[in-house]
Amino acid sequence: MVDNIKIILKDYSPSENITWKPKKVDNCPDEKYFYNARIYNRRLPKKSFSLKLLLTADEKNDTFSLSIKGSIRKWYYQKNSRKDLNFEEYIDCIKLIAKELDTDFNKLLTGKVTKVELGLTLLLKSEMRGINDCFIKYRNGEREVIEETSLYFHFTNYKLIFYDKFLEMNKNSIWDDIKENVFKKFYFLRFEMNAKKVSGTTFKGKFDTLEKIKENWNLIPPAIEKYFNDIVFVNVISKEKKVELKEYSDFVNYLTFLGIKKYGVIESVKLFDESVITNNKKKKLEEFINIYRTNITDDFDYKGKLIVELKKKLDRLYNKGNK
Repeated sequence: MVDNIKIILKDYSPSENITWKPKKVDNCPDEKYFYNARIYNRRLPKKSFSLKLLLTADEKNDTFSLSIKGSIRKWYYQKNSRKDLNFEEYIDCIKLIAKELDTDFNKLLTGKVTKVELGLTLLLKSEMRGINDCFIKYRNGEREVIEETSLYFHFTNYKLIFYDKFLEMNKNSIWDDIKENVFKKFYFLRFEMNAKKVSGTTFKGKFDTLEKIKENWNLIPPAIEKYFNDIVFVNVISKEKKVELKEYSDFVNYLTFLGIKKYGVIESVKLFDESVITNNKKKKLEEFINIYRTNITDDFDYKGKLIVELKKKLDRLYNKGNK
């Protein structure tokens, strides 16, 4: 569940087995020197994904600090896949990184985590492919769609990302019949919470070091589930119901629905946020959106099926290494 990460390790003793290359940094103190390097998971024959190292040498104090950046998920598997690290694999991954750095495992656990990405990939049926369009709003985050298949909710210190993992995995390859068949049958929904500043998120004080991530691994599943549950979800995939207008309230309800449909659910919600001033705005927004929901068929429970698959995946990732 932990993916991209940035770790700062103080008082590191540089390994002679790593090829360090001098790096020029402008406007840095004369007593400091910088070196770049990369490490791979040598346990696997394929060398596709590295972790980037930046070594800072402080000549004045005779100390070294090390910055480690990259996707530990891709590094551990040495491939870009829909697999996610469970608890046991996370521990094994940190041990392997320590080995590549020629440092002690417990020493590496003290490394400060300044950036972290939590994520997972859900294997869904292809009928769920348009579900990103149903994620209408998340708190006050700026909603952005990129290349039609990727959805972002932007905040100051973090962002939520939803995208098609299968397309991302195969964007540079020629599709054969097997890949075409997989794409037609399944939808690989990738979710990521990308924190560019851990101290600016709810994980402050809990994920500040690799050791704390290890100790607080049990906090990840409920946190990811909460992200999904807190999104304002509106089914914009299903068809419109056939309605009978018998009462005045039915008429007003249906006209409101047609207005939301024509203007667009997302634009309607934006207009609501910008225009409506009330003490119980969240409740009123829910009432407004429910007008749209009541006019859509409920033959297929998109959110229900999504949450079921999410809980299954979280349970596998957590319990497999926490028995």
